[in-house]
Parts: sequence; C-alpha cells; structure tokens
Amino acid sequence: MRVICNSRHVEHVPHHEIDNGEPVAAWELPRRYEAIHAALAARPGFEFVTPPPIDETAVLGLHDADYVTFLRETSTKLGSRGGAVYPSVFPYGPNPRVTGPKSQRGTYCFDTFTPIKAGTLNAALA
Repeated sequence: MRVICNSRHVEHVPHHEIDNGEPVAAWELPRRYEAIHAALAARPGFEFVTPPPIDETAVLGLHDADYVTFLRETSTKLGSRGGAVYPSVFPYGPNPRVTGPKSQRGTYCFDTFTPIKAGTLNAALA
C-alpha cells in the first residue's frame, strides 16, 4: 500500500489547543507522525511516497481564494514574531458580517483545536 507522507507537516506544531476554553496538550505533534510512520514501516507491504510540492494556486479549486490568502498572510505575519492564532469569535448565519481579523479567524476555522502558526500554510501545501 502506498502511504503518502511528507515531513514538512512538522512545520505546523501547535504549543497547545483550546478545549472548553482551556489550553490542553496538542494532539498533532511530530512524535505522533513519527510513531505512525515507524509502526507502518515495521510491517511489510507499505511504500512511503513523498508528494511533490504544490503551489497555492493548485488548491483554489478546493478552497476559497480568500481563505488561502488569509492562511498565507497570517502565516507570514507569524513567521516574523512567532506565536499562534486561535479563533475566538465564530460569525454565524447565511451572511455573517466579518469586519476584522478577529472575526475572520472564526470564519475560516470551525473549532479551536487547529491554530495557525508560521509553518501552517507550508505544511498544508505539503
């Protein structure tokens, strides 16, 4: 069985997630990737394949262009100062009014378990 994997996913390493308003240990960490990879590698029948890098434009058929722009700009801003962006306001309704960065975060996220970090866009494109 072919297993598509890419070590660039480790570029998105959240310090924590938010569950029920409280910071909790993040689930998606490099050691989880490494453990799964090692477990599969120890069994016969697995072929590991690294996909070629893709450009942002390749995902525009799947994702709204404003969302991709939001990820790029947020990741770029975080790259220079570190940290993470967590949504805290979730605009709701058929035509939610998104008037600033705080509400924009919640527009493109559906929970508080996946913060955006400097490496998030690169990891997603990988």
